[in-house]
Amino acid sequence: MTQWYLVQRMLCDKPVVEWLKDECDRWRNHNNGWFPKGSSHVVLETAKAEEWYDLDQSKTTVYIEMVQRSEDPDVRCGWVSPSGKLHRCRYQEHDDYTFLVLRSDEETLRKTGWIKVSVHPTSYELCWYPLYSAIGRDDGSARITQAQARALRKIGLVVEEDEVMTNG
Repeated sequence: MTQWYLVQRMLCDKPVVEWLKDECDRWRNHNNGWFPKGSSHVVLETAKAEEWYDLDQSKTTVYIEMVQRSEDPDVRCGWVSPSGKLHRCRYQEHDDYTFLVLRSDEETLRKTGWIKVSVHPTSYELCWYPLYSAIGRDDGSARITQAQARALRKIGLVVEEDEVMTNG
């Protein structure tokens, strides 16, 4: 088990709270980056965990900001659940959002029919990706739910009728 410290520090004149490891004269984050300890750094709590992923991330700045952004209508990327709920996140923030907020992974979302809304890498237009499109969902369907179609249309994306389940 590794000892972790929930530390508050200032970063670019903004308070940031994150889980760090103590290495005598410096802190190390989960990405293996490090920075010197400062007199203004405050340890808010400690916890033991095998991995950073096992810690309560809901107290960290990145988690709190992701949750706030998920309700911002100006944020257009994100995930759409089979029930049609849009979980908004910034471009290239999908993996972090999946783990930190949804407490899942892309493979699990794929198997359960979630849709990824992102920016196309060459056209830079907003688009959607049914994660199961290449190999099929566990339930054998290859179409999105009606609730997902409504959510996608609500943010201005085109969904063809033949892409939607008739009973979902």
